[in-house]
Amino acid sequence: SVFNEWRGAGASGRGGAVLDSVSFGPQVTDRSIGRGYDDAWTLCTPSFGAANTPLATGDPRALRINEWLASARFTSRNDFIELFNPGNAPVDLAGLLLSDAVTQPDRFTVPPLSFIEAGGHARFIADSDPGQGPDHLPFHLSSEHGIIRLGHPSGDTIDVVAYGSQRTDASQGRSPDGGARLLEFGTPTPD
Repeated sequence: SVFNEWRGAGASGRGGAVLDSVSFGPQVTDRSIGRGYDDAWTLCTPSFGAANTPLATGDPRALRINEWLASARFTSRNDFIELFNPGNAPVDLAGLLLSDAVTQPDRFTVPPLSFIEAGGHARFIADSDPGQGPDHLPFHLSSEHGIIRLGHPSGDTIDVVAYGSQRTDASQGRSPDGGARLLEFGTPTPD
């Protein structure tokens, strides 16, 4: 994850004390993170030298699991899960749950300050290495068969896909984006 902090001059200890910090996950182009009306960090319209302008966000229940790669070898370094936002507003992803197991629906919780743009995509890397950043999942996808579940923090299922045996370096996903038809893609297209 990304972590920024500001230190005050002259504070005790080495290098001062932490005055403020922020940690964030996936972001959207041409948007900023700023303090909102309630002083909490939120998605904003960039406002250099002016008051922050928080943005309204859409309903995460509209999100769709859009594409996945479960047998990466040559054309892609890692398996991935891609989400799609069909809505007209960015969506706050914080707290959403991703899993590859019905019995463990909360294998991964999307970190705070993670967003997906309206009509946009967010990719999560299924490499079993969450220490690599806020977009890395603590699991791999099975190449034999499996499920991918996107859940709401309340525990409700937002979307789920079940898939069969996967061909190496070919992804599967919805066509068109967010649609009902599932196709195989010879060239994976994350993001």
